[in-house]
Amino acid sequence: MELFLSLQAAQRTTIRGGLLQCLTSEMTASVRHKIGDAVAEIARQYVDNEVLAADGSRESWNELLGGLFESSQSSESGRREIAFRIFATTPGIIEKQHEEVVLGSFTKGFKDSESAVSRCDNLVMIVS
Repeated sequence: MELFLSLQAAQRTTIRGGLLQCLTSEMTASVRHKIGDAVAEIARQYVDNEVLAADGSRESWNELLGGLFESSQSSESGRREIAFRIFATTPGIIEKQHEEVVLGSFTKGFKDSESAVSRCDNLVMIVS
């Protein structure tokens, strides 16, 4: 089992919240990319493993998809870029019921005026 998943539920919740906060507020691209890598890794762990909450239900990171969608629509190109980088590395976080919303976001990303956002290596990997 991954180290993150071995933590107590409250600790996992705190870390997830902190990572999303940092992801949306960090201004330095290289630091934002490292935070994005951590977010993607934790998201992958949730997709790949059945994580159970204290009540026995499946624990998930519900705030992630909304946060990434919000970032993909941001006026800041760095936030848009990192959202697509995370989507590209962890496409399993896109659940069936969210495909239409995410597809609209990607379509907008392909047309983005910032080359760091619209680069094919961020978006094409997801829709292929």
